[in-house]
Amino acid sequence: MHRIITRAAVLKTLTRFQQYTAATAIVALFVVVRAALDRVLPGYPFLVLLPAVMLVALLFERGTGIFEVVPVPRTVLRLG
Repeated sequence: MHRIITRAAVLKTLTRFQQYTAATAIVALFVVVRAALDRVLPGYPFLVLLPAVMLVALLFERGTGIFEVVPVPRTVLRLG
């Protein structure tokens, strides 16, 4: 566990632009997974996207997590 935390600490040394770009890419990947699982989980739009936002906030910083909270509900409403 200690190795995972020290490797994740390197991500916090990225520039803000790189952090926000990586955070958007992570959430976009989860949106693709959500769209693929739409037939299996039709009534649970946030089930896959909530861990994505939590992962982004854990890996980078609080600001990127808050940044990703805004587009997630819009995406879910468009998919649903």
